[in-house]
Amino acid sequence: MEREVKPGMQAIVSLLPSPVSQRVEELWDELEARFGLNYIRITPFPHFTWQLADAYDDQEIIHLLHAFALKQQPFHVLIDGVDAFEAASPIVFLKVNQKPVLNCVHQRLWLELTPFAQQANELYAPGTWSPHVTLALQDLGWDKYPEVMAFLREKELSWRIAVDNLTMLCQKGDGQAFIESRFVFGQGLVERNACG
Repeated sequence: MEREVKPGMQAIVSLLPSPVSQRVEELWDELEARFGLNYIRITPFPHFTWQLADAYDDQEIIHLLHAFALKQQPFHVLIDGVDAFEAASPIVFLKVNQKPVLNCVHQRLWLELTPFAQQANELYAPGTWSPHVTLALQDLGWDKYPEVMAFLREKELSWRIAVDNLTMLCQKGDGQAFIESRFVFGQGLVERNACG
């Protein structure tokens, strides 16, 4: 039997809590005002990503994430410092420190989600996953990169946050990301929307 999947990219992420999410949005505002960087707004929710796939089997994944979130207790991680991935254009991000609990949750999620994912992105697989909160991508050139990094390194970018949710994002036809489902640790499914 062939699984039913949705077209378009989907991701399983954890949204950042307040006030850190607002602080990240302020950084996005500053990067846009000073350097003209605004592509990040295509995914307007400060977050870090657990897994990215072309699509998921929605029936299975909603049930799985609900059960996972019911059993999972919130935990803390440290967001500390700025770095970048090298690509055609640099991807600038805040580092999420990999603590044993974070890696354990990630490995469990990867093993449970992957059978229901179409084309899971291997950059998010255990062993290659580098959790991060993206600050700039696509519209940052290597010519502005040193200035952007110097600007960010002058700032205090260290926060301890509670990880208390799993959120499924989907990409609309125009490329904009949208919250499809949200699951709170200890509660399960708390929000469900159609991805339009």
